[in-house]
Amino acid sequence: MKKLYSILFKNDDLGNRARDLYFRTNDNLAVTYFNDKIIIPETISVHFNTYFNSFSLDRWKKYTNLSSLFLVIEIEGSFTITIKNRYLSGEDIVERMISTINLEKTNRREFTFEIENINSYEGMIYFEISSNEGKTILHNAYYGTKTEKKEKEISIALVMCTFKREIYVERMLNKFEEERLDNSYKMFVIDNGKTLNYENKENVFFFKNKNYGGAGGFTRGIIEAQRFNEKHSKKISHILLMDDDILFDFRVLERLKSFLELKKDEYNNYFVAGSMCSLDHPEIQYESYASWRGRNFIAFKHNFNLFDEKAILMNEKEEKYSNGTAGWWFSCFSINMVNSNNYPFPCFFRGDDVEFTIRNNSNIINLNGLNVWHEPFYKKYSIVSENYYLLRNMLVVNSLYMKTGLKMDLKNITSKFIRSIMHLNYNSAKLVIRAVEDFLKGVEFFEKTNPEELNGELMKYNPKMGFIWDLLEEYKLDDIYESTSPANADKNVISKFFRLLTLNGLLLPKVFYKEFGIALNGFAGIPFNFYKTKRVFVYDKFSQKGYFVDVNKKEAFKLIFKFIGICGKYILHYKKINKNYQENFYKLQNIEFWEKYLEI
Repeated sequence: MKKLYSILFKNDDLGNRARDLYFRTNDNLAVTYFNDKIIIPETISVHFNTYFNSFSLDRWKKYTNLSSLFLVIEIEGSFTITIKNRYLSGEDIVERMISTINLEKTNRREFTFEIENINSYEGMIYFEISSNEGKTILHNAYYGTKTEKKEKEISIALVMCTFKREIYVERMLNKFEEERLDNSYKMFVIDNGKTLNYENKENVFFFKNKNYGGAGGFTRGIIEAQRFNEKHSKKISHILLMDDDILFDFRVLERLKSFLELKKDEYNNYFVAGSMCSLDHPEIQYESYASWRGRNFIAFKHNFNLFDEKAILMNEKEEKYSNGTAGWWFSCFSINMVNSNNYPFPCFFRGDDVEFTIRNNSNIINLNGLNVWHEPFYKKYSIVSENYYLLRNMLVVNSLYMKTGLKMDLKNITSKFIRSIMHLNYNSAKLVIRAVEDFLKGVEFFEKTNPEELNGELMKYNPKMGFIWDLLEEYKLDDIYESTSPANADKNVISKFFRLLTLNGLLLPKVFYKEFGIALNGFAGIPFNFYKTKRVFVYDKFSQKGYFVDVNKKEAFKLIFKFIGICGKYILHYKKINKNYQENFYKLQNIEFWEKYLEI
């Protein structure tokens, strides 16, 4: 019997607030988890039709050589075990009974149940346990298989890139060591900040690296995994790229490894992408993966509540969009995919994962139970990240792979610039212009620019923020939230058109302006809160910090004229610069470039 993956009872880091990701019960107070086992009182049931413990039958049947499926349970007591199948028919959940087993006064022992004719089922397989007399104790359980096909030999290099975030690194290392994984798992920690004081240990390796962003750090990790293979007979077969600031349950690696061991050969060059879930609300899946549309991302399975069985079943449904991207918070792929001319894009960060996934055909597999918990993007907003790195790098991606054309690019550039002007954020507007200028320099810019020095220069554009209680003499949070809510913005069509026509009041005399206003920072900010206002306090409700912006018509018009000039240059050189990237991008992809770039 080959073990596919264990049934997980609990995540100690998340506690009871995430319990329904693991099991459900008809009495939350009665069922207890103690000493790694679930204790089920008489008449109480537990159900495993959950995100982590249901079996994703469709994915395993399609992508692997799975030919049989077993449920193995170690249990004691008097109980009924019911094995069920559920799937979606349209939007309706359909249930099929597979088998029911009644056992009385059983001492602790292991039972094996075969789910026969698995090809006749779709959706999820799961089980329920009902305690009939006295208490029932579930010690452990797992899904298994008996396969005639030879399994692949899988060894996974977990590559984590970090910059001066020792607390996160220590947490990840402790979790890795606590799990006592076998020698088929290696961890490569790339220290871009050169501040970690760890020695290499069994299966954990540390490398000090230039601070060339996530792109530089993850690429260094890939190179070191390849160098490991050159020196050892037991080869690494797969790379798993992971952020350092995630909450990750290392137990799910068992599921990933089993999936890779049984994966059909025709899917060898597919990415396995882990979903991103919210640290604030562990049951909320922010996205399973995404697709770049030339101007914006479409997130798949966005904001799914994974406590909801229907959402889990919707996760089982595959969707198809071109230019999919497997985010590098959890992206697993074959080490053979990265040959000597297929290394990532040296773009510092924001878009390296997008370009690499699209370049390698955007074939992505997503499985229920493979995920990380991460702070939502909207809590990490930065004008440098959004209006320089993301804009510049996605213009490169568009030039290489997209057919959206000049008009789409200009819409994207212009919307970011106008939003910056309307929000009185002139540094943000400067970053938009700088992003286009640097993009127009072509591949040579990425070859010759020192990204660490550039990033140091760009970071000066980010506003200096202070706590609201230090910057405002009086404030009432309820009033701030109410006044900045989009629901309270003037939605009159004529008023909106007038605001746009006057560039949010920029073209109006200051005599019509009010003295002070408050707006929200980042994606939550709306132009209405900056309209005809001399000074605005821009507030970030997550950090409780903010900063002031002031209307400066002279600066605004100066930037507008400069922007018109750079757009003219962009239009004039559009075909030439696209050709430059298409014909020369290979210079950034090869091992010779990267070894020289990182000086390794």
